[in-house]
Amino acid sequence: MAAVAEKGAETDVLEKRISCLERRILTSEEDVQGLKGSSCLGKLNDVQKNLDKISAKYTRIAALWKKVKELETFLSPEFLEKASLTDDAKADIIVAGEKKERSI
Repeated sequence: MAAVAEKGAETDVLEKRISCLERRILTSEEDVQGLKGSSCLGKLNDVQKNLDKISAKYTRIAALWKKVKELETFLSPEFLEKASLTDDAKADIIVAGEKKERSI
């Protein structure tokens, strides 16, 4: 019973946060009128469904979406941290470069 009440409270908090975001995003009366009877979340869901339909219809677009996901992975800070050289490796490169210049 307590778990159900806790999930209900979490849902209420999320709904309040979404409403707050909607108020921040919908700055004009035209935006508000465009969303009458629905929410930003509903509109985003509709957009996602339409994008899924388009990507199912056109294989090139589906391939493009996969490339975008790969690109997001490569641009993420976590990937850059994993891919970057350690300080010791950087120091080794610098020392090797100095030795090469001295030998020339």
